[in-house]
Amino acid sequence: MSETPTQTKVDTAPESKTVQDVEAPTTKDDGFANKTGFWTRKRKTWAFGCLGLIAVLLIVLLPVIFLVIVPKIAQSSIDDSVLTFVDASISNPQNNSFTLSVKIDVTNAGHFDATLIHNSPLTISWIGGLDPNDQSEKPILEVNMGAFSVSGGKGTIEQTVQNVTVLSQQALTGFNKFMIVSPSFKWRLRADMWVKAVGRTYKGLTMDKVVELKGMNQLKGTAIRQFQPKAVPDPAQPLPIAMNATLNNPSPIGIELDTIVFNVTLPVPGTNITLPLGQATSIGKTMLKSAGETTLPLDAVLAPTGAFPPAIQAALGQVLGGQTNAHLKVVPISVGGDNPVSWVAGALIGLPLEVELGKAPA
Repeated sequence: MSETPTQTKVDTAPESKTVQDVEAPTTKDDGFANKTGFWTRKRKTWAFGCLGLIAVLLIVLLPVIFLVIVPKIAQSSIDDSVLTFVDASISNPQNNSFTLSVKIDVTNAGHFDATLIHNSPLTISWIGGLDPNDQSEKPILEVNMGAFSVSGGKGTIEQTVQNVTVLSQQALTGFNKFMIVSPSFKWRLRADMWVKAVGRTYKGLTMDKVVELKGMNQLKGTAIRQFQPKAVPDPAQPLPIAMNATLNNPSPIGIELDTIVFNVTLPVPGTNITLPLGQATSIGKTMLKSAGETTLPLDAVLAPTGAFPPAIQAALGQVLGGQTNAHLKVVPISVGGDNPVSWVAGALIGLPLEVELGKAPA
């Protein structure tokens, strides 16, 4: 009988369970490893230090800028500015005062927009004298100017000033004599100034400037083209004539003139003889315009011509008939009627002026 094979059961030890290994995380170096943020202590210290330094610099520099540098710039702008007188017309002249209408162009006045304020009257002094060797300064006028503004280095002063003070009637008379006959003259302008700019007012500034202006240059080119006898010419009788003289003034200075009486003479060409022709009187008040022509109405009386040489009588007849012109010499003998102004009358009386009389083309 065969044996049944015996099955032997082998107990195997149970498999031990293993803990799954966990791979340690890897760190990727992306440039920000081991950092806690941008504002590290070191950087914060550096930033606060810079801010503190800036604050200190501002505290130190701002007063220097606004109290030292800007005032110097403002003073330099005043010094470098150019004043061009376009018009300075005198009206209502009195011995001690007058009214002044002025227009002045201001250029090269710096880069800041500013308002300039006169903190004292503007003193005008004449540099020079009737003697060519005299270059002394003579204060003649004091003007209470108003404020004016500049922008982009430019501006215009356009004001009418009442009660301009005459500081010296004698000096102003001398200046007017010089200004009427000369092609140019010099003034010194002085005043204490304030400047308002960049939100502040800067005081303690000054204007001290020499300007050169055109004179009246003897009113050269003055002519009488319009005239009309008021009666039929009679060589034995005075002849009244209505006239309009055209005065040519190249100067920016204009002035209101009251009744002027002129002696009129005729220099005889080629001789030293001067014939008295009569008198001419201006009618009412006339403003002698600045930098232009002014019409001066006149009532004239031509002396009887019967005693003149025949050649002179014939020449005057041609002048009155419009065929030729004559060159006359006119001299003021009275200015201002019953109320003369010293510095106007004193400058004009006795001053010879040349005038062309006639309707023929010059």
